Amino acid sequence: MHSEKKAARRPGALLVLSAALLFTIGFESAGYQSVVLPVSEQFHFGAAGIGRIVSVQYFAVMVFSFFLGRLADRVGKKPALRLALLLFLAGCCVCLIPGPLALFAFGIFLTGGGYGSIEGLSNAALVDHDPARADQALNVTQFAFSIGAFVSPLACSAALRRGADWRFPFLVCGVLGLVLFAALRAVPFSRRPAAAPAGETRGVPAAGRPRGALFPVAASIFFYVGIEIGISYFNGVFFSDVLGKPAYAAYALSLFWLSMGASRLFFGLVRVRAERTILLCQFLLAAAIGLLTAVRSVWPALGLMAVIGAAAGPIWPLLVSTAVRSCPDASGATSGVMTLSSGLGGAVVPLLFGYLSETVSIRVSYWTLAGFSAAGFALMLLRRAKRRAAGREKTNAARKF
Repeated sequence: MHSEKKAARRPGALLVLSAALLFTIGFESAGYQSVVLPVSEQFHFGAAGIGRIVSVQYFAVMVFSFFLGRLADRVGKKPALRLALLLFLAGCCVCLIPGPLALFAFGIFLTGGGYGSIEGLSNAALVDHDPARADQALNVTQFAFSIGAFVSPLACSAALRRGADWRFPFLVCGVLGLVLFAALRAVPFSRRPAAAPAGETRGVPAAGRPRGALFPVAASIFFYVGIEIGISYFNGVFFSDVLGKPAYAAYALSLFWLSMGASRLFFGLVRVRAERTILLCQFLLAAAIGLLTAVRSVWPALGLMAVIGAAAGPIWPLLVSTAVRSCPDASGATSGVMTLSSGLGGAVVPLLFGYLSETVSIRVSYWTLAGFSAAGFALMLLRRAKRRAAGREKTNAARKF
């Protein structure tokens, strides 16, 4: 009870901690994206191999986030988050050890498990604290993620030019993680989720379990994460093999994350209708990726990377807040399901993307991503139509009564 009162007096502490955690895993994510080519050169594998080594991290996201999410509903978000951060730190430490590819893959597996669980649990904690402002809070923390991801490629590129090892981002994240692990002890968490706003639980099954009506949201996040992974991790391959401008790859990646961060900051400051915003952004994302496959020079490609980042910005946090807010009695499990679907997208799509890039062409791979965004758009449109139909039926039944 004392911690709940303390949390009410300091509502910003949890948001600041979550933003710092998201900045750290954003730095790791884009840092890994920046060094995946040097990693492939050291261990001698091509685009298909990149797809496999990327999928390792997101397979771990899928596994650990689901189980830690369910654990959090039993023991609390704070103990589960502490465990997730320890997992992330262990992975960073293993990645710093020189050795064979199997050792690095194990480190990435641990890092990915902590990464996904940190993201999912911090999201659930914020939604529990204040469901009415969850959309803004998650966009703010995702803005912090994007800033970490914006800084990381530039920092990694500068460090590599000065002779640093490609393990540099894991060293930085290890140090940041240790500081945040100490800070986590001082930040109070709400023990009971606040009540969801009226109308947010429509279509939610009994006991608040995430199934049925939430399937389109979980499937959409699968497609979205696949798009984000394909664009960011294979950015270097695209600028090198298609445009012949490998030196611009780091700038394109930072521009992608900067525009995404600006977009998330904007949507974190204003209130929007979540489903309508998701639909609009999914449509724009599909169009921009389709156009990217047609460019032949670096400057239009850089411009489209900025558009893609801006369109992608609010999709992930709005999908997550829509799902978690709809199931207030099982927020940890719901967050785990959403992160599970995210991890599945991150594990499966790189394998498909790498295979298509190596056997057909990377342009075909990008067309696949545009199709994924269109599929997410169709699913959310169908969900919206079903919810409206259910609302009309309920209104008509009330009038007859």
